[in-house]
Amino acid sequence: MAEISERTRNTKDYPNTIRTAKRCNASVRQTTALINSVLQDLGLTSDDNLVSRTKVRNRIQKQGLLASEANKRRTRLKCIKFDGRKDQTLDEGNRLVVEEHISVVAEPQVQYFDHFSPLSGRARHIELELCGILAEHDSLESFLAIGSDGTSVNTGKNNGNT
Repeated sequence: MAEISERTRNTKDYPNTIRTAKRCNASVRQTTALINSVLQDLGLTSDDNLVSRTKVRNRIQKQGLLASEANKRRTRLKCIKFDGRKDQTLDEGNRLVVEEHISVVAEPQVQYFDHFSPLSGRARHIELELCGILAEHDSLESFLAIGSDGTSVNTGKNNGNT
């Protein structure tokens, strides 16, 4: 039985190609085909150089997480906007439960910033989570505005989120 050596694994990350593919909205399949075709053009088509869709998908996710973390570290927030939705998710006992998920967008960059699941969908719990995000990023002094949609939990009879 032939032994597979560690050298046959492709450990290259292709960060520039992955970043460019994300910027051009290329799918995982398209990105995989592009990387493999360039390797073929360069005459580097041994089994240890070709990439799979799984590898490309993992690298895209890894790069997205690294970029998100780097953006969070250097950002002092001036304005955030948030929106929530109720989703069915599995709990520890594999039962479907309805859970509130809130996405936070940073302005003026207009990009995804963070997300959370509040203790409940009540305005007070959402407010506490948002204040926690502001405190975590040292933005309590630089913060100017908050935006949301017009749902009753945000604008209700008790003034919603404060």
